[in-house]
Amino acid sequence: MSISKLRLVALPLRASKNPPITLLSQPPDVALQANVLTKAVNWCDQQWNKLSEAADGHWKKRVWNGGETIMDRVPYQEWALKHIEPAQGPAPNSTHKLDVLYPKSVISDVELLSNLKECFVARAARHRRSMWIALAIAPFTLPVAIIPIVPNLPLFYVLWRAWSHWRAQRGAAYLGQLHANNQIEPRASEELDKFFQTHQNPTAKDINVLSKILKLPPQATLEGHRAVKQINSKKQQ
Repeated sequence: MSISKLRLVALPLRASKNPPITLLSQPPDVALQANVLTKAVNWCDQQWNKLSEAADGHWKKRVWNGGETIMDRVPYQEWALKHIEPAQGPAPNSTHKLDVLYPKSVISDVELLSNLKECFVARAARHRRSMWIALAIAPFTLPVAIIPIVPNLPLFYVLWRAWSHWRAQRGAAYLGQLHANNQIEPRASEELDKFFQTHQNPTAKDINVLSKILKLPPQATLEGHRAVKQINSKKQQ
């Protein structure tokens, strides 16, 4: 099915009363094909993943392993927010609304809107503060640049965190505007209801199944993997 405008998929992460959810973004098909930022991010991903091809024990492979571990620890809410592109959705204060697919057999529309406000919109101030902290730390990493051969990984990390927090803050602020203006439209999805009949506590493999059903983009699938991994880790603690 062709996607003509941005929509979100509200994915409950476990079967419980008022379950935790993550948001998976489905950008318009045109945006996936032509968006310059998407192409730039995909290029960066390709360069990053090339590090994984290095031999075990090589500094490139160690950097890649460490980076993947760090990214998996970034809260899934942040991943969800940073991939919400306001330019692809309805303009605030307009008559258009943002569709959010959800399984009504697992969560009600009232619970969904409440969850969006408490767990996603409310993160805007936190991400704004964290962005400025990361930018303030950045100059202190510059001396590492004098070390020959080894790249300035601390600087790359704090700049990446600043960029990530900026995007998450932007996504949270955008959702907040839509929520305040009643421009978020929960839409019950039969496909999601059928999925949760047999996948009440989704695993990474289950996310792959859902991705094929809804034709999710690769980034959304990866975000789903990280979210269920973090929820499962909390269960084991």
